[in-house]
Amino acid sequence: EEGTFWLEKALHTYQTLNLPHHLALTYLDLATVYLNTGRYQEALPLFQDISRVWGKLNNLAEQANVFNNLGYLHHLLGHYEEALELLGKAHDYAQRSGYIRIIGYALSSIGDVCTDLGTLDAARKLYIAARTVARSINEHYLLVYIELALAKLAAMQADWSSVFTALDAAGKLVIDRHSSSEWGLYQFTVGYCHLLQNKAKEVMASLSD
Repeated sequence: EEGTFWLEKALHTYQTLNLPHHLALTYLDLATVYLNTGRYQEALPLFQDISRVWGKLNNLAEQANVFNNLGYLHHLLGHYEEALELLGKAHDYAQRSGYIRIIGYALSSIGDVCTDLGTLDAARKLYIAARTVARSINEHYLLVYIELALAKLAAMQADWSSVFTALDAAGKLVIDRHSSSEWGLYQFTVGYCHLLQNKAKEVMASLSD
């Protein structure tokens, strides 16, 4: 709470001094805090404000980053149409500005939305495209995330060979790193895939009775 208090103080100062660049960066820090703590309705207008500031400054790269965050936020809120529109804009602005990292994250996030919508073939193609981008710049976290997303996607289709190929690839990426978030994501996905596999075995057993 103390951190948000001082960020809000900084916002007021930069508004008074009319420093739009500093204002946008502070908005972004505060919006990210709200996003990461589940305060989605508070984060939403802040990201929208940031987008307007970067738009006035004609900063395409920062706009791409904000559109990506907004798309992710709308996805969390279940606003799939809005999420796809914003993530598409993030990809477009990232391409126009040469912001390769956001191209990869936008493709991956669009793949997440497609997964939730049940368009699994489209999701797989998007994840593979995002993986190519991530490999080109060695974006490690995104590589881990994509391999795990591909594992979950394969598990949803009971393609167990592909599941464990993707899990093995992800495991090799996290094995020598001391990242609790990556290990947590890996462990969660392994558990998720095994649960789906066990359910599939139960269904097959019931069909054979």
